[in-house]
Amino acid sequence: MSSDAPVEGADPVPARTMSPAVSRIQPTKAKIATPLSDALREHVFNEMPIRMLKLPEMVLVERGAVLQHLLRKLAYITPRRFDEMVEDTIQWQKLHAGEGSPLPHLPRDDGTRRRREIEMRRQNMDGLTRRHPLSTFNLVVDDEDIDDDDIEKARDALIDKFLDEHAIYAILSHTWLEDYPEVTYRDRMEEKTWAAIVSEEQPAYQKLFWFCKTAYEAGRVDLAWMDTVCINKDSTTELEESIRSMFRWYQSAKLCFCYLADTESLTDMDADRWFTRGWTLQELLAPRKIKFYNKNWMPLSNELNDKRCSEITSIIERVTSISVVSMSSFEPRTDRGVAHKMAWAAKRRTTKAEDHAYCLMGIFGVSFSIAYGEGPERAFLRLIEAILTTYPNCYDVFNFAGDPIDIEIHASNIIPSSPQCYLAHKHDLKLDHLYPRRPLTLTHIGMRIPLLIVTAQSDATYVSVHGEHRFQCADIYKWTADPVMCHPVEPVASDHFGFAIWNFSELPGDNILIPSMCAIFLLDLDVDEPRGGREGWSRYIAMDSIDYGSKIDTEEVLTMRISGLDEPVEKQRLGEYGITYASVYL
Repeated sequence: MSSDAPVEGADPVPARTMSPAVSRIQPTKAKIATPLSDALREHVFNEMPIRMLKLPEMVLVERGAVLQHLLRKLAYITPRRFDEMVEDTIQWQKLHAGEGSPLPHLPRDDGTRRRREIEMRRQNMDGLTRRHPLSTFNLVVDDEDIDDDDIEKARDALIDKFLDEHAIYAILSHTWLEDYPEVTYRDRMEEKTWAAIVSEEQPAYQKLFWFCKTAYEAGRVDLAWMDTVCINKDSTTELEESIRSMFRWYQSAKLCFCYLADTESLTDMDADRWFTRGWTLQELLAPRKIKFYNKNWMPLSNELNDKRCSEITSIIERVTSISVVSMSSFEPRTDRGVAHKMAWAAKRRTTKAEDHAYCLMGIFGVSFSIAYGEGPERAFLRLIEAILTTYPNCYDVFNFAGDPIDIEIHASNIIPSSPQCYLAHKHDLKLDHLYPRRPLTLTHIGMRIPLLIVTAQSDATYVSVHGEHRFQCADIYKWTADPVMCHPVEPVASDHFGFAIWNFSELPGDNILIPSMCAIFLLDLDVDEPRGGREGWSRYIAMDSIDYGSKIDTEEVLTMRISGLDEPVEKQRLGEYGITYASVYL
């Protein structure tokens, strides 16, 4: 190490002469480096909660005060110091990138020295954001080897490191008390002292106190967030922002403390009410680190992150059917399909009915306005609309069974009424590769969707003997299909039916690829003129060869296994196979 290395307790080290390329970073007169202060401001106002509890005082602070708190913590990172760190980072990155071969500026036979310097730099990388620069090695990278891209990457690496180490907070996941009121924003504005709070016999104050104490002492953070205390529900604007940002706030937290109020040990953890609530689903999936505590605020494991504790994750997987992989690295857009995630939420409950849809926004990576009072089905419709307009491979939305949305809410009956409809989804349907070539349009007469229609016949004898319906293809020319069994939600009074295949692929050149396992809707085609359907309204299907029809709701997702259609079929030749292509309103 060179002689100008910083010494513990000594005066700040004079700035070193930097290479011209790094010197292009313009210094500012601000006490803290401008790139860092700008990044902090952006992070605080976009990624962190609206207000938090400052620990250990337990004082509520707004985002502006949070920013000032973080700026004070990083005041030692002056513009000159930041530039030095950028240079050190570039040096380290250049050295690290060349680990597999000798560096141009080092002798080929100096392998021992090079390995030692790499190792020392790696060790110092952990202390990158401490008071002193990363290192003071005299490993000079030639000026021509440093460009603006190197500087930008080094800046970004430094800023990410600062944010990861300092812009941190703890967050609480819990279920609201059933017999006592929770501590609210109004209550906390009284600014009771720790002594006053701990002396309160009310369980809500005890929960607040122990969360803050645990976060400060075990989590080693001085900022914390708890929903009941930190959200001013008197402000509709703030409430809406909080609900729409909740997933991101849990995801950005350093550590999520999960308080299980009904649990004493791992033996009774699976019966905790926490597993039955709607909002706690995203509070399980979003955080990267989570720590479970029992009702006495004792940790349920010795792990730093309970997402890595096999005893706990096995319990969670058994109770929720969520895999360990999904728990540990969940991503809203890419992890599992729509039907799987809906099934996770199907048996959970929320105090307000609309929250059953609102609490799923983050899990699906969508956003829409909050409108309490609209009712659960209308809120769920807007969730489905957001998914349909966001997901390029959105066909999994139709992988449901049971009652569709109420006719008074929307005309379409291929929109489910709630997440419960997805408990019947088919696990073996591979739908993530399907991308509609034309928009799926939701209109006042239903959703327009391309379908392949095959006429079908009902086996009346089978129904009377076995108590379930069996349908078979009526016109089979060059392919065969297994019979389809189903249980209609309502009695069927019709003689003419159709299968509507919806999981086919439209290929370039007007070719159609039909899978061996077809997902289908059962259609009532016995309609010569508009007739009353569910609740006295007609659902129309506009096709070349069929005048009208309506989808028959069933208790299960219908599939039909076929053979003999292994190759793509030209659209104009579908008629040879007894198939009609139609853009249909359902």
